[in-house]
Amino acid sequence: MALAIQASPASLALVKTALYDPDTMVRDAAQAVLQQARAEGTLTPVAQAVPQEGTSAQQVSSLKSYQRFYALKTILTHLWPARNGPQKSAGASTMQKRSMKNETSPGPGYGFPERVQRPRQRWLATGLTLATVIALIVAWIVVLQLRLLPGTTASHHPVANPTPKAVPSPTATPASAPVGTTLYTYHSSYRDVYAVSWSPDGKRLVATDNTVRSWDATTGKNIITYPKQINDDMTAIAWSPDGLFIVGSGSKAQLWDAASGKTLGTFTPQTQAGQTPSDNDRIYASAWSPDSTLVASAVNGPAYGFSIQVWNRQTRQVVFTIPSNPAGYTYAGYIYNVQWSPDGKEIAITTNNKIQVYNIASKALVSQNSGGAFTWSPDGTKIASTDDKYGTLQVWDSVTGTILSRIQYQDTRFGATAATALAWSPDGKMFAIAAGPLTEWDVSTGKKVFEYKGHVTNGGNGVTSLAWSPDGKMIASSSGGESGPATAQVWVPAR
Repeated sequence: MALAIQASPASLALVKTALYDPDTMVRDAAQAVLQQARAEGTLTPVAQAVPQEGTSAQQVSSLKSYQRFYALKTILTHLWPARNGPQKSAGASTMQKRSMKNETSPGPGYGFPERVQRPRQRWLATGLTLATVIALIVAWIVVLQLRLLPGTTASHHPVANPTPKAVPSPTATPASAPVGTTLYTYHSSYRDVYAVSWSPDGKRLVATDNTVRSWDATTGKNIITYPKQINDDMTAIAWSPDGLFIVGSGSKAQLWDAASGKTLGTFTPQTQAGQTPSDNDRIYASAWSPDSTLVASAVNGPAYGFSIQVWNRQTRQVVFTIPSNPAGYTYAGYIYNVQWSPDGKEIAITTNNKIQVYNIASKALVSQNSGGAFTWSPDGTKIASTDDKYGTLQVWDSVTGTILSRIQYQDTRFGATAATALAWSPDGKMFAIAAGPLTEWDVSTGKKVFEYKGHVTNGGNGVTSLAWSPDGKMIASSSGGESGPATAQVWVPAR
């Protein structure tokens, strides 16, 4: 092979390595190059060698192969300098030494090491090295991408994404159970559970003791606690007909979002001229209008004037007032309860041992009758009220005040116990009365059909409120007192 030759140790080492190529033609070409270099004392770098005249096609092909090999070797030399030339381990095994001795050498004088790695082995090692490097690069790219994903930072600490507050999943009304079965009991650590109120769908219950909270009616799960903005107890609670709001009554009235427990504001009653509210001024009860836009609050005390103040839910401003005893400050002037008629046209209140009905449009007194506890009929045409003096429940026309029927629910020969709560079943067929014992009565026959004994009703304890569930399948009742446990209970009535 005729070549233009220049001295180059790198080319000499490369051509010497070619002497071990498995291809006989390549080895012959390498021998020819070495012989010519030895004869002339120079060596052209293989990467720059140019075929001369008379060079065969096979020799040209071999030369180009070594030019490519030389270029790759140069690249690898820059990438992995430590692999420049074969290395000999001081701790080589006997088998390795034997292998090295068996290698064929072109002879002394060429500066060859004891063992030169063959090109095929070198290509294999190079391929494995490249594969390893590529794998490391891919892994590094994957790690970099993971570090940049949303929710993580460069320091690998997860970013805390806000968790939306879960809306409680109401418990469905239970299947039929025996009459008197207690489905759930809330045990209060306070002396009283003052009141309970159903959600309009009948799946949740809200109660007030020294806190205000709601839960799934039959399981007690998914509790929501409603923070108070007043320092005293709220003695009355009411869920809005649209199910969205809850109002509590104390020294002021407070509104909450029923689902989240968020406070929406407070209502402060208007005061009489020259008066300043004191501990004697309170809201005893509040009732929602059927469309959930207005609230009627029974305000009491010398500053508030013993009146019904009707206020707007959104603005919390008084819309109109129905006076009861605005100037007097006597025990008889207190308004203990207020209820809106089902059609929203009248408001009924308890004051001075009487039940009074007022027309909303005219603010005029429509009818009245003696009584303590009272409730509207489901159709809004009648009112049932208790006469504590005689131990009777009387049903009367809400417009004329005419008494339509009476039920003797208590034997007064040994004294009478004042009724503390009264409720009419949604289907209009039953009354539930709390006057010491908690009993159910058939409206049409006037007979007692059941007595619920879940509450402690002696020794100063008693039932404080009761309410039928909207579907009429359950009753919720609360109790308390100085001498016994305070509870709210959900139970199965006779029906």
